[in-house]
This record gives sequence, structure tokens and C-alpha cells, in this order.
Amino acid sequence: YAVADCRGLDYALKRATQHFQTVWRSYHCEATPAQLTVEHLQASLEQMVAAAQPQDTLLLYFAGHGVLDPDHQDLFLCLPETRREALATTGWKVHDILRTLEQSRIQRQVMILDACYSGSISFSGSRDGGLPADPASHLTGHRTIDAPIPSPAEETASPTIQPEDDPNYVPALYQALQDYGNRSQRDFYALLSCRDNEKSWELPACGHGAFTYQLIQGIGDVSTTD
Repeated sequence: YAVADCRGLDYALKRATQHFQTVWRSYHCEATPAQLTVEHLQASLEQMVAAAQPQDTLLLYFAGHGVLDPDHQDLFLCLPETRREALATTGWKVHDILRTLEQSRIQRQVMILDACYSGSISFSGSRDGGLPADPASHLTGHRTIDAPIPSPAEETASPTIQPEDDPNYVPALYQALQDYGNRSQRDFYALLSCRDNEKSWELPACGHGAFTYQLIQGIGDVSTTD
């Protein structure tokens, strides 16, 4: 459901930001597998941060799988071209993403990762204890949102975890994001879809992953509220 999640979140954000003076979107859901390469995505991110001003807010969203290279302990986000035997050239390295953010002038940065073996953290120079009651709160001035939850009849969930996923991915990702948040001296927030040893779930009845579905509903509620 990664494509549906991306489309749904994009639509919710467009509604929520429709009165903003300027919104620059870099949208890759409709790209072909040949276009979803490391080079293309990294260049797109670099172009966006180069054009942004310090007072801007950058939101980076990814839905899919993550993997830890056991040989070098590097973290990667998986793309259509990603192969385990060639992670260094076919996976999007989390370190490269964070390095690009660190070199930018943007003072408010948000990463949302709906990836297998994610976690749940937020940083603003220091660790935040625990999972926010509402995953959209950091995007809406810490406002409380009562997002609709599917009924039990609708909630026929299935895990997106695949057998080859590495349970060590979350602790390594958590550490990398914590280190970046502590040294960056920026308002940096990371929202991830599950904690250590938890699974990211899909809701077939809703056509979305459970985490992004709730995020979409929460942002949608805010965009229709004065």
C-alpha cells in the first residue's frame, strides 16, 4: 500500500496547506521504477533544500522497506531497484539523507518513515520520551486530534514485515536519528511507524498502512477545522 499511502498523504497535505503562501512539492508516487533511483531522489532532495529558506519547514515522507547492511552497518531505504547484494549502489542511504539535511539552512525538519521495522521517536535537540498520542501532533502545533479509527469489522490487518527484514534495523535507525537530532541544533522531528520489535501493519479494508491511514485522517481533520 505504499503508493496509496503516498497519494493519500499528499492529498491531505495539499488540503492542509492550501492557504500557505508557498508550498514546494517533490512527489514521486507516480514515477516509474526506472525513475525511482537513488540518484534521482537524492538530486530531488538536494534541489529542494538548496532552494529553501531557513524559516521554511521540510517534510520528508517515505513508505516502504528499510534494511541494515550487516557488513557495514549502514541504513538504507529500499527502492524498486534495491538489491541486497548491491545495497551501496541501489539503496537510498539514510546517512546521505541526513547529511543533506544537515548541510541545508532549513531550521524545521520533519521525517516520516512508514517502513518495516521502524520505530517511534521525535527529536528537537534531545530525545522525547515515548510515542506521541497523535502522530500528526508535531505537524500541527502539538494540537490534539481525534482521528477516526476503523471498526473491528473493518480492521482486517496484515503485517507488511517480510521474513528477510532485519530486526536490528530499528535500533540502528533510532540511534542515527538521535545522533543527528542532537548535533543538528535544529527543530528536528522523526515520526516512525513502529517501535523496536514491532511490525508495521496494513489495513486492507482501508487500502492503506495503519500508520499512514491514521496520519492522513488526523491531518484531514485539522485541515477542515478553523
